[in-house]
Amino acid sequence: MAINNDDDFELDISWLGDTALVALSGEWDLYAKERLHDAMCMLGTQKDVVVDVRDATFFDSSALGELVACYNRVIRSGHRFELLSTNSNMERLLELTGLGALFRPKRDRLAFLQEHLPIRPAITPS
Repeated sequence: MAINNDDDFELDISWLGDTALVALSGEWDLYAKERLHDAMCMLGTQKDVVVDVRDATFFDSSALGELVACYNRVIRSGHRFELLSTNSNMERLLELTGLGALFRPKRDRLAFLQEHLPIRPAITPS
């Protein structure tokens, strides 16, 4: 289900069992922050959330802050929040902020996700 398709960014939500798969592509900045916030809040906290940013070309601190807020809501409710990334810019941002260890799926979970998600560049496990 496409939540927002814009010239600069796109957000699609699909489901893998009880897990919400949120695919983000394009540029995620202050302009896109509200749409990201609305979509993440719409998911609620009663399911695991996997955010796929492999096709995102840019993330600023406001968009990253929305992911952190969603992470906090989901984790507090006892569910998983995981982020899939192969983009070197996003990987650097995760390392600089220390969020990589929190957001990356564990090795066994990553194998499951890669088996069930659309084929894209391989993801390095944490």
